Amino acid sequence: MKKLRAIGLGLVLAAAGLASVTASAEWKQNSGGRYYVENGTTVVNNWLRMSNGNNGYVYYYVGNDGYTSIGWSKINDSWYYFADDGAMQTGWKQLGNYWYYLDTTTGKMHTGWLNLNGTYYYLKSGGQMVTGWRMIDNAWYYFMDNGQAVIGKWAKIKDKWYCFGSDGKMVTGWRQQDGTYYYLNGDGTLATGWLNLNGTYYYLYSDGKMAANCTVTIDGTNYTFAANGAYTAQSSASSNAPTSTNAGQTVNNSSGTTTSNAPGGSSTSSGTSNIINNNTGTSSNVGPGGQSGTSTSSSSPSGTNISSSSGPSGSSTSGTSSSSNYDSFGNLIAYKTSGPPN
Repeated sequence: MKKLRAIGLGLVLAAAGLASVTASAEWKQNSGGRYYVENGTTVVNNWLRMSNGNNGYVYYYVGNDGYTSIGWSKINDSWYYFADDGAMQTGWKQLGNYWYYLDTTTGKMHTGWLNLNGTYYYLKSGGQMVTGWRMIDNAWYYFMDNGQAVIGKWAKIKDKWYCFGSDGKMVTGWRQQDGTYYYLNGDGTLATGWLNLNGTYYYLYSDGKMAANCTVTIDGTNYTFAANGAYTAQSSASSNAPTSTNAGQTVNNSSGTTTSNAPGGSSTSSGTSNIINNNTGTSSNVGPGGQSGTSTSSSSPSGTNISSSSGPSGSSTSGTSSSSNYDSFGNLIAYKTSGPPN
């Protein structure tokens, strides 16, 4: 057997014990697997550190049976993954159908939130990287196909717009951006058309912007909205209360000054003559993305084969575009803007 020269005494975890790796030691193998012999004695229950020939090291672990660990191994309450030759793996690894992240220094499998240079990922208790909708600590988050959390952006997911705050949480309720109000329904979808909040009616254009300090002609009836967006009057006695179903719209911003309460506060604003034509629509859903978002996680890592050593960061594993800004349905989900496009 070819002898392997060690650079130092080498080990990762002192708690696992010490192995004196010297020039007199060597790897051996039998039908049970690969093992390490030093001065005629098989090393057991120890970490081994070997030079990789590139000014770096490769770590191995031999258990109580003396054989090097292969695949997943739980050592001192932490999970590690070892290649077929016993070398401890680090960084992103795709094992089976799942991505895992192994600490680049210790090799420990990561769980929970992971921050890599300001990009956030989330790993289940079994180590699997999360994609799609995920409820964490009673808040909804969305993770792209490459695992990156959508943070501080508007996102179009399955043809519906959502907004995610600077903390990554899905936004609901009123949202003010650049002096314009939007409303996100309880399921996170952007509201359009008529909105009834506790008996007060508002109107949201097709791009989600709230009508304010103007008169809107809907189905031949004029509706007037205060500066806070609240519907105040209609000019046609033949029309009933506002409904959520309407077709085209003509918006007439009449001149003059209206003083009223804005959503959540007071404001005074004046309008100028302007006409806007849009088509309106309504949106509804049952839970974010139309699903409960629940998922199961294993109590221990699974998967045995390494199919790729490159990580998901900055790349998309599926979809119609190679850009990480698109989901598997081809929808742009990282639109960097103050609000949805018109």
